[in-house]
Amino acid sequence: MNKRLKPFANCLVCGGERLYNESVVKSFEEIRGKLRRRQFSQLRSLGKSFTVSEDWPDKHIRPSA
Repeated sequence: MNKRLKPFANCLVCGGERLYNESVVKSFEEIRGKLRRRQFSQLRSLGKSFTVSEDWPDKHIRPSA
C-alpha cells in the first residue's frame, strides 16, 4: 500500500477499504471532532449536512465553486 494513503472507512457496496491521502484523513478526523464538539464556525450548513468553508486549512477538501 502507498505510504501516503490511509484507510478511513469501508466501502458500503463491497466492504473493502477506502483509501485517502493522509492529509484528507486528518481533515476528516478534524471535521468529525468539530461536529462532536458542536464547533461549527468553519462549517456551513447544507440542510442536515455540512461542508467546510472556503478557508479550511486542507485545500483538497475545500469547496470547488
